[in-house]
Amino acid sequence: MNELSVKFIPASIELVQQKEFEQQIIDIANKYSNLVVTQETLKESRETRAELNGVIKDLESKRKQVKAHINEPYEAFAGWLKQATLSLTDTISKIDAGIKECERNTRELRLQILTANLEKICEDKELQINGKVMDSRIFDAELSKMALAVNFTKDMNLTKVAREKLQELVEVEFNAKKELALATDSINTVAFSVNLEPRPYLQLFVQGKPIAEVLVMIQKDAQAKDERRRLAEQIQIEKAEKAKQAELAKQEATRQAKVMSSAEPPHQKVIDPYPAQLIFSIDFETVAQKDFFKSVMEDNGFEYVVKSFESRNPEYLKVLEQKKAQENNSVA
Repeated sequence: MNELSVKFIPASIELVQQKEFEQQIIDIANKYSNLVVTQETLKESRETRAELNGVIKDLESKRKQVKAHINEPYEAFAGWLKQATLSLTDTISKIDAGIKECERNTRELRLQILTANLEKICEDKELQINGKVMDSRIFDAELSKMALAVNFTKDMNLTKVAREKLQELVEVEFNAKKELALATDSINTVAFSVNLEPRPYLQLFVQGKPIAEVLVMIQKDAQAKDERRRLAEQIQIEKAEKAKQAELAKQEATRQAKVMSSAEPPHQKVIDPYPAQLIFSIDFETVAQKDFFKSVMEDNGFEYVVKSFESRNPEYLKVLEQKKAQENNSVA
């Protein structure tokens, strides 16, 4: 194709009275360069600013007008060129779409080949955890990066380097999962043994904290938990003891208040030395019977009081009076 030949004259702008215009700008600037704005000249200063901004605005309008006229030939040329090459750009678009479709198909084929080889590696029993084959989808991101021509031969077979890369990917993932399984078992065992929830510690391990540090953290948290529990129990015991002491003090205060509010002293129970008393009268036929009864009472420890004594025998009364007189004389 022959090169497009275009004849054009570079745009030229002629300024009429350029020197005079430049001098006018300088004169205006100098005129107001020493203007001092004060409260007294504020109104005048605002008018001056508006006037000068008007000058700049007029000049900017002129610049845009000149630019529009200068660009008219170019805009016409650009429009014509776009229309003239429209059929060519359409053809290019079709070719580009075909190329991209072919590239997508090729990439899809590469991904299928990579996936098939990867799944075959994952089926190796030595690379299985608890008899389970690893899900190849976890490698999708890495396979997408490897779906490049450099990893394939001309007949669409994997290169040796690519096969080794796939083997390495699976082994690294297997070791990571195996380590995670062992760590999970250890963390669960230790956490449950001290009555702690293992999930937070499993999360720490997944985030990169070494298993040894995680296990130490579990032990420390368990000790802290036991200490908090012990302190809580101690606080409850102290509260219960304080409540008990307060109740006893309240009861004692109530008892003291009752004692102090009573006008009478506490009642003292008088113990009667003779809780039982028997009053009776006896008729004796003879004085001898009377004397015998008295001796029986005295011999058996009974105390008695003779409130009255009557005798129906006058002779006996005389004997008593004589006996009483003798006793009085002996005492004198």
